[in-house]
Amino acid sequence: MSACVLAGLAAGVVANASASASGHAARHRLRRAGLRLRVLRLVRHTVEGSFVVATKHGFVTVTVARGSLVSQSGGELTLNEGTRTKTYRSGVSLTLPATTVVANNGRRSTLGSLTPGERVIVLEGPHRAMVLAHTPAAG
Repeated sequence: MSACVLAGLAAGVVANASASASGHAARHRLRRAGLRLRVLRLVRHTVEGSFVVATKHGFVTVTVARGSLVSQSGGELTLNEGTRTKTYRSGVSLTLPATTVVANNGRRSTLGSLTPGERVIVLEGPHRAMVLAHTPAAG
């Protein structure tokens, strides 16, 4: 009888430990999800800035610019930085390398295909640049 009691007690301890571990994992996942949401909110509201990223080869500076495209010529873009409703700075010129990756309306594209009035986000690092563009919805 005491063997049955000990076996039951051991099973209860193991069940409690696994429930506690899964509860900890769930709390950790929720915290990470909350952090991701805060970071996404920050990124979504970022208009202009630079930040330093640690890589396995050292630190690199990445710059971000977001706004409405005014003009495009070769590898140079001119933007009005800001949101859809407010302008932070007008006439900001960015010179991008020929290797810039461009996505326009979700499809791979080129700098030459960008048209004035499109909303763009430019991410530029020391060796690479990326432009994400989309045509704003009418209305």
